[in-house]
Amino acid sequence: MNAALEPLFDLYKNGNLAVIPATGMPSDTRSHFDAMEYMELGTPDKRTSPSGWLARMLETAPKPAQTIKLTGAFSATDDLPSSLRGNLEALAIPKLEDFSLGDDAEFRKFLNAGLGRFWSGDTWLHDAGLTTLRALETVAKLQQGGSDAKYPDGDFAQSLRTVARVVKEGLGVRAATVDLGGWDTHQYQGEGGRGYIADMLSELAKGLQAFYIDLGAHTKRVTVCVMSEFGRRLNENASFGTDHGHGSAMMVLGGSVNGGKVYGKFPG
Repeated sequence: MNAALEPLFDLYKNGNLAVIPATGMPSDTRSHFDAMEYMELGTPDKRTSPSGWLARMLETAPKPAQTIKLTGAFSATDDLPSSLRGNLEALAIPKLEDFSLGDDAEFRKFLNAGLGRFWSGDTWLHDAGLTTLRALETVAKLQQGGSDAKYPDGDFAQSLRTVARVVKEGLGVRAATVDLGGWDTHQYQGEGGRGYIADMLSELAKGLQAFYIDLGAHTKRVTVCVMSEFGRRLNENASFGTDHGHGSAMMVLGGSVNGGKVYGKFPG
């Protein structure tokens, strides 16, 4: 492993992390935007699929019985990714603190009561309104809790923290997505184990380590799949970076993962 991935090494040795090299698409596109869309939809060279791969998975996966439900799927980012396209209940919640009707508790109580009466009918629209109110009330209770796990700074780690809080509360979420951009390293990746790419790998590793620790006993219920839409060539270019390549590496992390292994071989 790159030295910057050291926070993940113990998870690998303990059998909770597996690495799958040479994963990616046979598509010849050189557009990151197209490639991301293909990966999210699960349909290489086709951007017109009406649903994403996670949305299709959720259609066939068994639904757990829950007394409290927030949503079956959510993205801890500002926008829903294409992988959840077609899932009508998916939400985008980058920060639990922002998912509310305001900071004033008395005003929220007043607004909830009024909206509750407004949406007291028996149509699908009334039901959707009441569902939204219940979701807001559920998240408001979550905001009062916290975590002892020490997450690093940055949006990526805070998104993972949001996912962990929702998982631990058992709110019926079956799939969640998190995004970490900035891997288009055509120039000045760094050298001697330091520099831009090392900083990116460190942010990824420290965030995932904190997330795994935060989950505690819930790790058995969670599988994290880390993937990218683009590989990188092995040889450095004239700008001290790496250009586009087909194969990347996927990591799978979780308490039920048969880890401590590298699955598959790099074909050259």
